[in-house]
Amino acid sequence: MLFHAIPDVSRFSISYSYHYDMLSSFANKAIERVQEQLQELANSVDLPKEQVDFSAAFGSARDKVLELAEKIKADLIVVGSRRPSISTHLLGSNASGIVAYAKQSVLVVR
Repeated sequence: MLFHAIPDVSRFSISYSYHYDMLSSFANKAIERVQEQLQELANSVDLPKEQVDFSAAFGSARDKVLELAEKIKADLIVVGSRRPSISTHLLGSNASGIVAYAKQSVLVVR
């Protein structure tokens, strides 16, 4: 399963200055764009199409990945991580949050 979490901009204070229709339009376009990119990635994997699935959702990457892993009963979560910076060490990262809270094994790839 290929998965991408899209940050939920409605939580940010700037979003209150936009109308619901504008935010809804942004959300729909973001989902479409991410699904197209995931479809391209799925097509590039050397596996039968019925073995490759993809999904996208709005919300915290950590929370959404962990929810999906539970839902599909994943044995392993593979997550990418950038090189750590001082802000990553102070604030945490999606990968470290997934590692900390996952019930499944997690493979972090750089």
